[in-house]
Amino acid sequence: KWFMQNPESARKVLFPKENMSFVRDLLDAASVRLCPVGASICSQGATAESCFCVFHGEASAMIGGVEVARILRNLSHGNWAEAAWWGLVEVLCSCAQHLTSIVALSDCVVLEFNSQVLQQDLRAKHPSQLRLLDLAAAQQAQMLAPFMPGMPETSALDACSPEFLKELGQAAEFRMCLPNEVLFNEHEEGTEMF
Repeated sequence: KWFMQNPESARKVLFPKENMSFVRDLLDAASVRLCPVGASICSQGATAESCFCVFHGEASAMIGGVEVARILRNLSHGNWAEAAWWGLVEVLCSCAQHLTSIVALSDCVVLEFNSQVLQQDLRAKHPSQLRLLDLAAAQQAQMLAPFMPGMPETSALDACSPEFLKELGQAAEFRMCLPNEVLFNEHEEGTEMF
C-alpha cells in the first residue's frame, strides 16, 4: 500500500531515471514480502517463478552455502540492478530453477516480481525499461559464471584429456545473449564455435 501511495519515493529507489508510468506498472505487479533476519527469500534449485528487489535491508546470495554476492539497496553503488535486484538470470533467461539461495542478513522489505508478468505484460508495455533488467541479468550471469558447471562437466567432452579441457576452458568466452539477439545467421562465415 505504501508503494502505491508514495510512487515517487519508490521510483527513486527502483528506477530513478524512468517515467512514473513504468514505475506504477512495476509496483502494481509486485508482491511485498517482509523477511526477518535469517529468513529464506528463495532456495537454490527451487522452481524459478520470480525475481526479487531488496527494497530495504541486506541479503546474501549463496551457492552451496558459499556467499557469491551481497544484495542491498545502495544508491551510491554504480549499478542499481546489480546491487538490489536478484533472480534476473532465472526469470529473464528462462532458467527452470533458482541458481542461488537468498537469505536475509537484516530485516528486509522485498519486492517479488512474477516471471510471466515481467516477460509478457511489462515487456510489451515498457520494452526499453525491461532492457535495463536484461542487461542486469547479463551482468549477474557473468558474475555467476565461475560458480556454474564449466566445459569439463559437459558430457560431449568426456573423452577429452584433462590438458585439452583445461586449454579449452581457458580459451572459452562466456557470453550472455539477450532476448531476440542473433548469434549468427545461416550461411554466415565465422571463426567462432558456440
